[in-house]
Formats: sequence, C-alpha cells, structure tokens
Amino acid sequence: MSITHTPRDRANAHDMDPDPYTQTVARLAREFAGSFSEPGIEMVLDGCIEDLSGVPSAAMPEMSERLAQERITSYCRSRDRDFTGSWRS
Repeated sequence: MSITHTPRDRANAHDMDPDPYTQTVARLAREFAGSFSEPGIEMVLDGCIEDLSGVPSAAMPEMSERLAQERITSYCRSRDRDFTGSWRS
C-alpha cells in the first residue's frame, strides 16, 4: 500500500470514488469524535480498503466503512480497558 497525502489520492489508489471515501471519513469522524482522530480514521479506512481488495468496487464503500467501524470500536474498547482487560478507574 502506498502512502498518499489527500483523501482523493488515497481513494484513487484504491479505485474508490473520492466522494464516497471523503463521505466515509466524515461519517466516521463524527461517530468517533473525541475518541479517534481523523488522520487515524483515514489510516484505518485505508487498511480496510486494502484488506478488502477482492471486494467488488460497488460494495467497497459500505464494506470498508463497516470494517473500519468495527476496528475503531474494538480499539476504543481495548483502550478503555487499558489494553489489559481491566476497566480504567
């Protein structure tokens, strides 16, 4: 996976229309505001798109967003448990 600098570049690198990519980042940023940074969301989404490379392009926006939601949610839960399984006080 190559590192690119704009949502449009990243979307084009993954054969995903830039508008759905940008919209997906914006939705995830709203959903995880205060819990996860937008650059972090872009990194997770890029990884999800890469991992789903065999998925038909029409399904990519929805599938990559769902996978990114799951990965970010899982990370936030682990972080809230201090990565040890014990809840922070």
